[in-house]
Amino acid sequence: MPVPDPAAAAPSTSTAGTSVTTALLANPEYKDFIDDSFDPAEYANRIIQAPEGKSFHRTDIATALSKLSFSIDHLNKELHDQVAAHYEDLLEQVTGLDDLETALATIKEGITTANSSFNRVKTKIRDTYNQIQDQTDELELMQAGNEILRHVQRFLGLVRRLELHLKEEGTSGLPKAALCIKEIETLMQEADLSGIDVVDPEVVKVEAARSLVLEQGEKQLLEGLKTQNQAEIAAGLQVFYNIGLVSSKAKSLIDDALDVISKETQSALNVQTLSKEIKDQHALTDKGKKGVELVNVTGPAYTSKLWKRLEGLMDIVYDNTVRVYLLERVLARKKDPLSQAAYIDQVSEAMEGNVIKYFWKMVSLNFEKEIRSAVKSSSFFHQIFQVGYPKLLRLFHDLFSRLTVTNVSGAVTPASSSQSAVSEEASRFVSDSSVLLKALSSFETAYLRESLARLLEPVNQAFPEKPIAGNRTVATRDDVEKLLRAISRELEISKFDPHLLKSVSKNATKAINMYSIRSEHCVANDSTVFTIPGGNAPVNPSQLLNIEIVNCLWTLAEGVWKIMDDFEDEQIVSVLTDSVEAVQKLIQSVVEPLVAGVTRDIELSIAKIHKEDFNKSTKAAEPGLSPYVIEVGTKLRWVQREIMMRFHCGDDTKEWYKSVGTRLIDIFLRQASLIRPLNTEQGKLKLTTDMTQLEFALNQWIQPTGIKLDAAMGTSYKGLRAFRQLLFLDLNQVSAAHHTADIPKVVVAHHLIVRAHPLIQLPVAAFGWTELAYSDWLDVHSEEEAVLLLGQCLSMYMDDVRKQGGREYRVEFVAVRNLLKLV
Repeated sequence: MPVPDPAAAAPSTSTAGTSVTTALLANPEYKDFIDDSFDPAEYANRIIQAPEGKSFHRTDIATALSKLSFSIDHLNKELHDQVAAHYEDLLEQVTGLDDLETALATIKEGITTANSSFNRVKTKIRDTYNQIQDQTDELELMQAGNEILRHVQRFLGLVRRLELHLKEEGTSGLPKAALCIKEIETLMQEADLSGIDVVDPEVVKVEAARSLVLEQGEKQLLEGLKTQNQAEIAAGLQVFYNIGLVSSKAKSLIDDALDVISKETQSALNVQTLSKEIKDQHALTDKGKKGVELVNVTGPAYTSKLWKRLEGLMDIVYDNTVRVYLLERVLARKKDPLSQAAYIDQVSEAMEGNVIKYFWKMVSLNFEKEIRSAVKSSSFFHQIFQVGYPKLLRLFHDLFSRLTVTNVSGAVTPASSSQSAVSEEASRFVSDSSVLLKALSSFETAYLRESLARLLEPVNQAFPEKPIAGNRTVATRDDVEKLLRAISRELEISKFDPHLLKSVSKNATKAINMYSIRSEHCVANDSTVFTIPGGNAPVNPSQLLNIEIVNCLWTLAEGVWKIMDDFEDEQIVSVLTDSVEAVQKLIQSVVEPLVAGVTRDIELSIAKIHKEDFNKSTKAAEPGLSPYVIEVGTKLRWVQREIMMRFHCGDDTKEWYKSVGTRLIDIFLRQASLIRPLNTEQGKLKLTTDMTQLEFALNQWIQPTGIKLDAAMGTSYKGLRAFRQLLFLDLNQVSAAHHTADIPKVVVAHHLIVRAHPLIQLPVAAFGWTELAYSDWLDVHSEEEAVLLLGQCLSMYMDDVRKQGGREYRVEFVAVRNLLKLV
């Protein structure tokens, strides 16, 4: 094993010592010993155990031990050499340790001195602190005592003020006393003054004064409500406001009013007490009589007594409502002088935000509960309120009217009040109190159901569900009168309430509509309705049936119009007007086909004008009447006698007279303008005679209306008179506007074509139509379309002239073109 060279180290410096140490540690022999994980036992075991594959020898162990001994000796030598090389430095360090001990002793002495100073300062500070703390506690006690003395002084001062206010004459000092009591209570809450000799006796006095002030304030408030004196009410409220109890007191007053109304409602609707009262009254009346009969508790006496009770209940509701509204009004007017907040703001918080709505809500709920209980306990109650619902509703209306007249304040509205202010107050009251009427909704529904049944009863009687076999059931005017009386009676009963009146008017509309529907089902539509037997033949049953239906419908409509004159409500008039207009439409739907049918029959007679020969010469001085004119007159007289005279529909009948007469004139002019040829004066005179006879027949026709013919027929009659003159005018005169102004343009065109050469054809010849078919075509087409049709006829004439090589046209052709303004 190699031995390190000791001379290689530099023993004079610390650097040399470090290098020597490094060299030693670098020796492989020390590698195992410098490892941090070196374990002597493990190292010994490794030396003792033989390596794998070799046998164990004692010489190996001895060698290892000698190496260890050598290494230890070598290390000891190195240590000795290092101490020898640095002994001076080591001695110097030992000397420095002595100086360090001296310095440490000095520091220790300084620390001891510092501790003594600290203890002295600590003692001084603690004593000072304790002194300050004691003085602070004394100061706080003095301040607390001073505060208590100040509160006591203020308390005693308030008590003296309270005594002075209580000694004031009358009730003027009550609000001030209440304010003092409130301040005392606030003071007692801020400071605990209990146990103080000068305070405790005064507290008893304050409590007694509080009771006295509240008692006097309540007395003043109740007296003000009783006498409806707003000044007293305001003073009483001021007392409770100053003492901080205005909200609870106002609610208590309103709850008291509600309690009174509740108890009186329960008493009025108590079926047991009502029955007992009637029996007792009957017993007193029949006292001394033998065989006293049992009282019918469901009879008139029972009903009358119940209504009297309800009337008394309305008086109680009125009195309490006036007080509540008066209280609410004063609460709204009174304000805190500092915050300007109204008293009502505090009160409303305890009553769902609105005093009046709370009041009516509770009244409504209570009344609904009591009336349900009464109806449940007695079926007769339900019958009374159902049948007598309008009377029950009128009781509430009378109540509301009384409250509105008094302007909901208990005092009649002064004349100086503005109308807008009164209307605003009334509308507010109606809005607030309407919730009470909702409690009656079930009775309203039942009443309306019964009302509808009463209105439909005359209709069902007029139109039975099982009529006699073989007979067509039709209502009579007596049935209509019954229906009108029922409508009038139901509307009259409910006219005091707009809502009920509207509902009843809807029921009336249903009854009117039902009558109309059933009447419509009875209308005859067979062919006999539109025939005119003529002569002395009577009107047929179908025509009689329709005439009677029309008369009944008209009587119904006219009767409803008269009933509506008694009502000013626009909604009611609008509802009934719709139903009446539906009846009038039904009347027209029955009359118009009937009138159109008989008019058509007369038109067929007028169409026979084309069978007459108006160019045949006669030796008579005056031409005779044509058979068709005689037939027209005969039919007009029959229609007037058998049909029109049977209508009893007022001015509507006059209109039907006018429409028939106007139609016949128009048809006659149309057919007369188509007569061709009409060249002779004799023929024109014959046609003129026919026109005169027709005018006479029409004059007889319109006579029952009391209207003159010219006024009834208007332009059509003027056209008839003008056409008579047209027959004898020259062509250049025909074109003059004043001669033809009242004659339809198409009729004038026909007459001009009739005067012309046959080559200018009328539509009946040009298109192969009959005169009646052409007339029907004109009925369904406009004048512009008729002008275009005539223009086609003129075009045909122009084509014929051109085909024949002609260059000139008939003067009538030019006149027709100018009349029709054809290019």
